[in-house]
This record gives sequence, C-alpha cells and structure tokens, in this order.
Amino acid sequence: MNQTVGPRISRPFRCSQRANREPEVTDSAPQEPGAKNDSGASGQLNYWRLGWRTPVILVVVCLSLMIGCGKPHPTTDEGRLKRLMDMYATYRLAFPTVKGISAEALNQHLAAGDDLVLVDVRPSEERDVSTLPGAVPIAVVMDNEADYLDRTLVAYCTVGGRSGLHAFRLKRRGFDVLNFEGSILAWTHVGGALIDKQGAPTRRVHVYGERWNLSAEGYEPVVTNDDGAVESL
Repeated sequence: MNQTVGPRISRPFRCSQRANREPEVTDSAPQEPGAKNDSGASGQLNYWRLGWRTPVILVVVCLSLMIGCGKPHPTTDEGRLKRLMDMYATYRLAFPTVKGISAEALNQHLAAGDDLVLVDVRPSEERDVSTLPGAVPIAVVMDNEADYLDRTLVAYCTVGGRSGLHAFRLKRRGFDVLNFEGSILAWTHVGGALIDKQGAPTRRVHVYGERWNLSAEGYEPVVTNDDGAVESL
C-alpha cells in the first residue's frame, strides 16, 4: 500500500513555492534524547554539524527533558497527549519557521486521498518496529530529490523534534514540507494504523524509555536495549 499515490492536493495547501527556493544549507539535525544515529544511511544528519543553531537546540533539548520532572507519569490518554504536545511545543522552538500539521488534519487529508508523501526521518532500528503505511525513509527523498520537489512532504519521527529540523533543511532546499506535530506518538492518539517492516499491521511503536511512553492506550511501546534487541516497556 502506498499513501503517496492519489489525486494531487490543491495548491493552497502547499506551504512554499519552488519559485521562492532558498539557498541550500548543510546544517544538521540533532536526535531526540536517547535516539541512536543511523550515520551510515543517506539522508541522516550529523548531530554536531549544527552551525549557529547549536546553542538554541541544546537549550531546547534541556528544556524538553525538564517537562514532567517531579510529576507522576500520566496514566490516561488525555494526560499522555498533553505531555506529548507540551514536549513538542518545546522542540518547536528550534524550528519556528516550519509549518506543522496535526494528527487529526493529517488523518483527514490521507482519508481524502490527498497527495502527501510521509517521510520517516528515524533510523532503521525504529522504522523496523513500525511506520505509518506508505511512508518513505528520508534517505529515499534525499537520494531522489527531483522526484519529490513537486510533492507535499510530511516529515515525522517520534515526537517531532528530529523531523522538524529535517523539515527545516528540506524547506531551505526548495521542498514543500510540513512537520507532523507529535509525530508517530500523536498518530496513535487518533487511532492511526501502523505497519511493521514486513508490511503487516502492528500496534507496536518505538519510544526511548518511560519518559517518552506517551502512546495511546491499545498500542505497545517498545525500546531498544543496550544489546540492540527490541523489548516492551
């Protein structure tokens, strides 16, 4: 199944125009805390090659780690979603010019058959657990730029921090791109479908630990342990 096939979305939805293409940049995106970098894959960005944004991003990461400190972990879907979106709001300080799309809006556009390309910026160990149906890895987009310049991209990761910085770079390279607010965790809160690497339906979703265990009830949060094996929280 391929979510990128269907009638093209109308022009007013596009968040930039190729005529206003900005100069290329080589700035890199940090990982959300706890994520491992798939440095051997095309399209993955180096953590430390951040240029002038380095101090801003480091402050944002520190602030995100403070969210929920001293408070019990939320036990309801409402509480988990609020914690998730608070975390995303902090990440967003690092890429304020990137437009976002909510889980509800994305679900509606996909249901309507709109031509959106879902771009998964996470490393393979996370994608192997589950992805949104039809999503393509960021490496595919970066290796085939000409095939995607006339499409509307929706970048996502786990919460939206990494994807927001990838979206910033893609925007500067002339792509029409939106960042998925709350990303795959927010997707679970609208009952979104997930598939594993074989394409079979799954309810598993990769997180980093208890702090990021913010998926909706009915999904199975998993982590990658020190030995590289995936295990349930």
